[in-house]
Amino acid sequence: MTQEFLFAFTFPFVEQSKKQILEISSSIIEVKEGDLNLISVLLEKIINKDYTFFEYVLETDDKRYLLYYPYVRIILSISNNSRYFSAFSDSYVHFVKKAVSKYGLKDVANYLKIDYKFENEKYILNFYDYIKAKIYDESQKLTNLGLKDGKVFLNSKEFEDYISRYVSKQVVAGLPLKTDGVDKKFEVVAEKLKEKVKEITVSYKQEDLKYFPLCVNKIIESLNGGVPSHAERYFLATFLFKIKMPFEQVLGIFSKSSDYDEKIAKYQLKKIQDGNYSVSNCQKLKSIGIDCGDCNFSSPIGHYLYYKKKAQFKQKIKTQNDKMKR
Repeated sequence: MTQEFLFAFTFPFVEQSKKQILEISSSIIEVKEGDLNLISVLLEKIINKDYTFFEYVLETDDKRYLLYYPYVRIILSISNNSRYFSAFSDSYVHFVKKAVSKYGLKDVANYLKIDYKFENEKYILNFYDYIKAKIYDESQKLTNLGLKDGKVFLNSKEFEDYISRYVSKQVVAGLPLKTDGVDKKFEVVAEKLKEKVKEITVSYKQEDLKYFPLCVNKIIESLNGGVPSHAERYFLATFLFKIKMPFEQVLGIFSKSSDYDEKIAKYQLKKIQDGNYSVSNCQKLKSIGIDCGDCNFSSPIGHYLYYKKKAQFKQKIKTQNDKMKR
């Protein structure tokens, strides 16, 4: 994917990107069912925190993918589901990190026309520009950053984080749209999406341990003779049960803690398992003091599913190639 195409896909609300998207969409006399179904599949994957297919999308120059943003916004508006909105918004954190890793912070910031200065290894923003981005946790509030004379001073990681949050807010701005008069095919796709998108389901195997995110592995390590916080234990339990790890194996992990009491642990873990609680996203985890590192994902489950499915995809290709060689 060329820089021009990648930026148009990742930053579709920028005027330069809008022109490319308009050029594609205005050439379409009638919405093609095939294009719409393709976009719908991508949205379904996004809602289920599965970014594997986007590895391909972000490397291609197939201009149909520029229809993703306008088509998805229409589908989202018809569905009007806050979970879908949130998943769509969060996915751009992943896309922005891809763009930054490939072309650098300054190229991305300049394309977005962000008003900043770079001095003494710091990115300097006006505070009123900084607050245009989503604020997910305490660490991102102005009171916890370098602030002087109405200017915010950010290091590279903080500036990249700001850009990700800014983009994720912009892509859902104005939703839901008015959908009177849109092609009926969009309504059909939106209805099918409701049927397809269910609660995220995952299965667990022993070898899946290698797909665990840093935040999970750190807590597991701290259980070995240590005393993790209540928040860390609760998060770890919700994660392990969400990926369908057997109860006895979860109990075995918690048994390593120096303050382990089997009776209490069984009671508390059973309560969490039966509650089927959601796993917190990375922003929430950071806000309660859990170290998430910098894994380029917005949710621990998203990280787990991505690497697991990526491995499965590689294995599938290898199996197909082996069959062809016979």
